[in-house]
Amino acid sequence: MNDKTSRNKKNARRQIIVVFISIMGVMMLGMVLRGTSNDEWAVFEFGQTFGGIFFEVEVEPERIHAVLVNESDMEIMFGQAFALVKLADGAWRVVPFAEDIAFTDEGLLLPPGHHAANAFALHDSMFAYELTPGMYRIVTYVWDNGRAAQAWGAFEM
Repeated sequence: MNDKTSRNKKNARRQIIVVFISIMGVMMLGMVLRGTSNDEWAVFEFGQTFGGIFFEVEVEPERIHAVLVNESDMEIMFGQAFALVKLADGAWRVVPFAEDIAFTDEGLLLPPGHHAANAFALHDSMFAYELTPGMYRIVTYVWDNGRAAQAWGAFEM
């Protein structure tokens, strides 16, 4: 087998892994976001994180601007899907999205020492309820060689 054939097979396997991981990310976020109401928003369970991967968040009057930062030594993959959680009654609770909100999950790569060029922009209209004052976190899933973890950034409104 020549080098070109070997590289093509390796790239094909990588593409399959990217698609699989992207689908899993959407499913994981979907499970977290189902069945919420104003009275009883679902409790968000924080899981494993990779050190050095986080959101920098800037709150502006009309939107919240979040940039995924990779200060680790590994290349990570991430998508556009995220969850917004709010500290309420001593627990982090998922803020439900408006019914017409959907995400694509392309499986974007973020090298070590870089930040995501396409920032996450959050607007009140994205959510089923008005964002009221309090502590929030934006959370997404990231992957390194098939291992999944969460990345988040905290902010106050």
